[in-house]
Amino acid sequence: AKGTKFDIIQAIWSFKRKRTPSGELIKHKSRLCAHGGQQTSNTYWESFSPVVQWSTLRTILTLSLIKGWHARSIDFVLAYPQAPMKAKVFMKLPFGFQVSKPGKWLLQLTQNVYGLKDAGRTWHQHLKEGLLARGFTQGKVDPCVFYKDQLILVIYVDDVIAFSPSKTSIDEFIRSMQAAEPISYILEDQGPLKDYLGIEIITLPDGRISMTQAHLIAKIITTANFTSGIVNSVPTPATGVLHKFTNSPTVQDPPFHYRSLIGQLNYLAATTRPDISVAVHQCAKYCKDPKGPHYTAAKRIVRYLHATKDKGLILTVGDPTIECFADADFAGAWDKDEPGNASNVHSRTGFLIKFAGCPIAWKSVSQTEIALSTTEAEYIALSSATRTLLHLLHLIQEIKDQGIDLVLPTAQVKAKCFEDNAGCLELAKAPKLRPRTKHIAVKYHHFLSHVKTQDNPNGILDLHYVNTEDQQADQFTKPLSPVLFERLRLLVCGW
Repeated sequence: AKGTKFDIIQAIWSFKRKRTPSGELIKHKSRLCAHGGQQTSNTYWESFSPVVQWSTLRTILTLSLIKGWHARSIDFVLAYPQAPMKAKVFMKLPFGFQVSKPGKWLLQLTQNVYGLKDAGRTWHQHLKEGLLARGFTQGKVDPCVFYKDQLILVIYVDDVIAFSPSKTSIDEFIRSMQAAEPISYILEDQGPLKDYLGIEIITLPDGRISMTQAHLIAKIITTANFTSGIVNSVPTPATGVLHKFTNSPTVQDPPFHYRSLIGQLNYLAATTRPDISVAVHQCAKYCKDPKGPHYTAAKRIVRYLHATKDKGLILTVGDPTIECFADADFAGAWDKDEPGNASNVHSRTGFLIKFAGCPIAWKSVSQTEIALSTTEAEYIALSSATRTLLHLLHLIQEIKDQGIDLVLPTAQVKAKCFEDNAGCLELAKAPKLRPRTKHIAVKYHHFLSHVKTQDNPNGILDLHYVNTEDQQADQFTKPLSPVLFERLRLLVCGW
């Protein structure tokens, strides 16, 4: 209409080599994309699009191992353009197009195109609409999980895993999605689950599941410029606690792009290599102004990965119980050379959550508040761990509520206590408003109503004391000696 303003954005050609998780080149891809950076708010309203959480995926994958379910990988071919546009967007002619009067023609987008700010959200809503029309129920705990009878779908953008005790139900689902009504989709059945989002998933002869990312580790080694010569391997990814090193000079000729390397390491630590979590998080704190010691610490992580590049996460199913190990390192980063730096006295939280003996969630992170005692640091760590734990318990309960045969286990939270840290357990089991802890009451007492006590025998969190030697979350709080590190790595990673 005359006087109406529309977005006119540039067209961009995107070229990519697609590889398997092992690094094998399988195809060359070219894709016409839109320059979403030139979009204005009058052509989109929201841009957020959810993706499944890794803890959710590992929980359902572990559940499928326990139940002996089938897992099928499904990929939607050119997913985004399968959804129609929701607003008028015009694009300039792509490079290579020949027209009679250059500069006089525009393309109106009728289908969703990669590169638009709301492209992911448009596709997710389009897929959700088709699934709901076919009788699926969207999960409330994780919006990227859908249920229908005994079929569970886990969705990460256009990559879907279908879990079911019956192959027939998965086949029927695929045929239904390809049907013309109510909404037709173009998808590819990739068979039994072998890889997902760059992770190679292999069923070992003894029934265990191996999850590795050899191609990503090879990319990390290349980014760190460790491609030539002999690489000296190291037994652990970290040896000590990092600081700002303000007196160290800025590296004038960096051996690699620090932020790029840390970004890749962060993804690896969050998916299949929990053993590098502490080392990576320490390096990530100093991305703004890395000094020489930070580069050295990052290179040590790469040296460790170079010696273990074929390793990952091995899921071994045991008793169907949930265990949560919570630990803290009280003011472990304090540095006598920087006594005035408040960030050095933030304690570190580390926790590990296991379902049927398989690690499904872990974290190593600095606490946001400055703890005033070891007891307080431990209690903050315990409270932080239970936030994720309660979320996963609600997910398991939701799966059970969908009619899937599942015995909900009672969660065991094992918290390490030092010296007077019997106070940590006392604070959790019999909370009182004490002068030394009242400042953390509002934020960190959230889980107390779920704790199993004499007054609350139906609580789903059962607190236990654990010895330091058996504290599996210890490796998420600080660098450890090689002997202790390797023993805990075996308990967590399975190797």
